[in-house]
Amino acid sequence: CLDVAAMDEQEIWRAFDSHPEGLNDAEVAAKIALHGDNQIPAQKPSPWWVHLWTCYRNPFNLLLTVLGIVSYSTEDLFAAGVIALMVGISTLLNFIQEARSTKAADALKAMVSNTATVLRVINEQGESRWLELPIDQLVPGDIVRLS
Repeated sequence: CLDVAAMDEQEIWRAFDSHPEGLNDAEVAAKIALHGDNQIPAQKPSPWWVHLWTCYRNPFNLLLTVLGIVSYSTEDLFAAGVIALMVGISTLLNFIQEARSTKAADALKAMVSNTATVLRVINEQGESRWLELPIDQLVPGDIVRLS
């Protein structure tokens, strides 16, 4: 970043393979072919059993599990059964609530569309105009308006 900040204007245009008028469609297509889409790879969701394990693995459930093992080893089967039921219900409720909140967050994420205002050449005469485009259509060398 410091090297770019020290460059003069012409060096910056060359470094980013751009020009003051913005990029034309052919340049955009070439950059997309070279660099790919402007998207961060989505994180794979963990399998249900891993999610269930993380919901179980909290201090309260671990303490109750230890108490349940102690109760079972002292042959207090009723207390061990009640404790096992409490751990099961706690884990299941946590699992269901987290699954619902993840689903709701994904739905909200799908509704939000991020855009950027970009200077692009719009015709063969070289006329430029500011266009509002989805973020995934940006390419290296685009001139982006910040506000």
